Amino acid sequence: MRPMRPTILCSILCAATAAACSGGDDVADDGDDDVPDGVVDVRVDVPEPSDAYLDLVTPDLEIAAGTEKMFCIYLDNDQGELAVDNMEALQGDYGHHIVLLTTIDPQPAGTVEDCTSQEDMWKFRSFVLPGNELPPGHGIRIPDGMQYVMQIHYVNVNPQPILVRDVARLQLVEPAAVETWVTTLTTNSLRLALPTGVSSESFDCTLTEDVDLLLLGGHMHETGTTFEIEVGPSVDELESMYLVDPWRPAYRDAPPVTLFYQQPRAVPAGTIVRTTCTWDNTSAETIEFPAEMCASFGYIAGTSTPFHCEPPSE
Repeated sequence: MRPMRPTILCSILCAATAAACSGGDDVADDGDDDVPDGVVDVRVDVPEPSDAYLDLVTPDLEIAAGTEKMFCIYLDNDQGELAVDNMEALQGDYGHHIVLLTTIDPQPAGTVEDCTSQEDMWKFRSFVLPGNELPPGHGIRIPDGMQYVMQIHYVNVNPQPILVRDVARLQLVEPAAVETWVTTLTTNSLRLALPTGVSSESFDCTLTEDVDLLLLGGHMHETGTTFEIEVGPSVDELESMYLVDPWRPAYRDAPPVTLFYQQPRAVPAGTIVRTTCTWDNTSAETIEFPAEMCASFGYIAGTSTPFHCEPPSE
């Protein structure tokens, strides 16, 4: 049975941003009266409130024509202790992703910031992965008072500006019913500068705790050709645990994942996790983050501390 919990909607952000949120108990009017002339409305509909979900809704945000933007919205959990086992990302045309993060640099609840630059990413850690439902008895804890960050990413190839509004729909479970608490594992390179032609990036991370690996996946964009994650007790004893060859453009939004739900893979402290990405840049321009990425993601059990690793900037 899922708990009875209220939803959090766009109205909690109104005091902290000038974006449109007005009237009603839930969200702004879905009509077109509030859309500026010449702006394409790609806002998603907000679901009807449900006790089975916690809906996080962004304010209305405008993205200029021909630009790529990531926005980060800071939220505080004032609903008491919660547990979730899945997140559904509801996003409009030109949307790239919605992720739920935590931050080591808290801001007032409702703060909306442009977090497109790679220099902005140092303070964020992954928290809930979209579209990967946990098995029964598993959950991700959201403590009372915790701050999390909803990040949205758009690539507006439209010749007109777009108006966006996204929803992160968290599927709730009763905390008392959770037998295994889960957190995230991520590796992420922010130092990308891909020249014309074939290039690759490989970096190692070392686990600091004993964990059980439940899920593993990779993330690149359209120029990616091969993605691999290797794991082992040393750099001389690495075993390929995730390999996608060839990487396809469609995997940008729906990458393959390897599941260990039925038989979690025990990974002891000191284990090396190597992430390797290969790309083929057929353009004449150097491609940098966030136009291209090299990141892995996963769920782990046996710890309450998310594991995050990125190579040092050169």
